[in-house]
Amino acid sequence: MKTIKNEKSGAAPRQVLYISILISLTIGFVAGSAYTSFKLADGVPGNRVHTQPAQAPGSGSPGMTQDNPSPEMAARLAELEASVQQHPEDARTWATLGHVYFDLNQPDKAIQAYEKSLAWRRKIRPYSRTWG
Repeated sequence: MKTIKNEKSGAAPRQVLYISILISLTIGFVAGSAYTSFKLADGVPGNRVHTQPAQAPGSGSPGMTQDNPSPEMAARLAELEASVQQHPEDARTWATLGHVYFDLNQPDKAIQAYEKSLAWRRKIRPYSRTWG
């Protein structure tokens, strides 16, 4: 009796599958690249290509000084100052207050807040090196 050898069944569909996956990935890559380049070219907010020049550290926003903070910054400052009065052992709040003082161009107050943050941090976790 003669046996008939069948060729691999499913070989053609497997090749079609591989080719279709390759084409799909290529189309996705090209579409994503085109979308990204057009999005950046349109000057969408948050775009880093058309941003204003960076300001000097500690200069804050234009028009915002220690005598004239924005209403949002003034509210945040008042909230943080009240919070550290109620919970003086909260090292993270002291650090955040230091950031706000720094943004308001008040380096002396920022340094004091940072020092208090570090002091409380050392008291709470004397052997820890991270904020973890």
